[in-house]
Formats: sequence, C-alpha cells, structure tokens
Amino acid sequence: MSVIIVPYRNRQEHLDCFIKCVPYFQAHITDLKRIIIVEQEDNSLGFNRGKLLNVGFLLSKATGFDRVFFHDIDWLPNSTDTIQRYYNFLDKPIVRLLCPHESCLGGVVQVSAHILEKCNAFPNTIYRWGMEDRVLFYRTQVFEKNIHNVNILPQTTGFQALHHESNSWTYSGDLKKYSDNEDEIHQNGTCDEKTTNMMCNGLSTIDYTVLKTDRLCEGVVKFTVSI
Repeated sequence: MSVIIVPYRNRQEHLDCFIKCVPYFQAHITDLKRIIIVEQEDNSLGFNRGKLLNVGFLLSKATGFDRVFFHDIDWLPNSTDTIQRYYNFLDKPIVRLLCPHESCLGGVVQVSAHILEKCNAFPNTIYRWGMEDRVLFYRTQVFEKNIHNVNILPQTTGFQALHHESNSWTYSGDLKKYSDNEDEIHQNGTCDEKTTNMMCNGLSTIDYTVLKTDRLCEGVVKFTVSI
C-alpha cells in the first residue's frame, strides 16, 4: 500500500489545484491507500517541510503502507499517463519522479517506508526551505544506493509547475554550520558516525500537536499541526 504526504501552508490556490488531481491519483495509482495534507500552523516560524513530512509519516502508520510519496504541492502530473507510468514503481525502493538535483530527495519522490524508518527520515530542525531534502538523500544512501530517476530538473517530463515566489536563500549562521556538518559526515564519516548522527534528529525525536483534522474529500485528510 502507498500513501501520498503533502506539506502545506498558505497556498490555497495550489491546494485547490492539487485536490482536482486526487480522483486521478486514486484511479491510477494501483495501491494508493490515503492522501494526507500536513498544514503548518500559521505562526512566526519559518516553513519546516521536513518536520511536516515526518508528522505525515507518523500519522499515516496506522494505514499499513509500505511506500511513501513525498509530494510538493506546486508540482502536479499533467496527465493520467504520467500517473500510470511514474507512480507505480512498486518494486523500487527510491524513485525521484521530479527532483531538483541528484544530491537530494525533494520535489516528488517515492521512498520505501522501511528505509525511512531505518534512516529516521528528515531532520526536524530546519525552519526554512531546502537542505532537508539533501539530508534525507544522505541518510537513505547509508541503507540504499539504488535510486530510479524519472526527472531531474530542468527536465520535467510529465509534470507542470504551479507558480510561486522563489524559495531560494543562502545558508548562514547555525544553519550554515549544520549544512557543512552534514556534508562532512556524508563525505567522510564512518557508517557508525552516519547512523549516530541521523538518529539524533528525526522521526524518533519529533514533537508535534495536531490542532485540527479536516476531511477534504474521499480519501484525503488535512491535519493542521503545531510544530
């Protein structure tokens, strides 16, 4: 079984577009069990994509899924053929359906639930766009190096982008130190050092509160959470 998890905040137009795709996901993903939207409470904190996806993973566990789609809300398949061809790799542990670059797992990706639990999924402490998808790539590489690529930007075969303001920014201060440390451990750390590092920050250390639960349509639930 599979689940789609979507991180979300303050993009109602994008959410409306995504919901229009739901019947096509349900009709053409052979093992789709549920779609979860995880909405970050509107507060002064930056957007924490990784932690929202961790929350979605934990909230989905009762469904008994074995593969997960982490799906940004601003990239949508442009046809049912795209869904049929790219969302049904049942035998592949990691698939980059559409990803910013080859050293990350962002955009639209499929990952085995077993691998995510082993690597502790995303770090919880990055309250800005970016970096969390690179850290997930580093973590999964410890356990699974085989990645099937469909699209690496600028290639976008089968997908359309919804317009939004650029999220790009330059790391500085503590986040720059964190980024540099993750790069160093990935490149030069031992297997034990990598495992110790990933277990300090992720699924096993998360804290959150579900503030509201909304059923948006058949098979789609939105959780608003405080993180």
